[in-house]
Amino acid sequence: MSAVQIQQADAHLADAPKLEYVTVGAEQRAKATFVAISNTVRGSGAQRKERTTSIRWVAWGPAAEAHAEHLTRGSHVNVGGRMTSFRYEEPDSGRVIYGYDFVAEAVDYLDSKEAAQARRERGMQRTTGATDGAAVAAHEPVARQPRRSRKARAQQ
Repeated sequence: MSAVQIQQADAHLADAPKLEYVTVGAEQRAKATFVAISNTVRGSGAQRKERTTSIRWVAWGPAAEAHAEHLTRGSHVNVGGRMTSFRYEEPDSGRVIYGYDFVAEAVDYLDSKEAAQARRERGMQRTTGATDGAAVAAHEPVARQPRRSRKARAQQ
């Protein structure tokens, strides 16, 4: 069977990759699962149409461990890989399950080291609830910059 090649460009992760170790044959292998979301815009003015694509990717082995270590929610990536089918039988009911996986073969990290480090630190602050050792009230809203279109960013 030939593989279907999939390319997802200019995507952002919906959450940090989930790393787990699964038994494949007689060995334990790392498996990272992450969702990448990308937007495409076609047309302009009244004809403008925006389409969001969300793909759940699976990475295996040392690459899975690297993705889990270096990528976080919001990381900017390009992902390339293939679509594969799978089949397994549920142990308790005996029901056969069929499905598809998108296996990530190449993940390009598009963030600079500084941007990635800042995102990791913000993620740690959210999980620990502290900023520079000071407690942050749970009800305080996080100040965010308004989102600007690519055209507005390009004009700066």
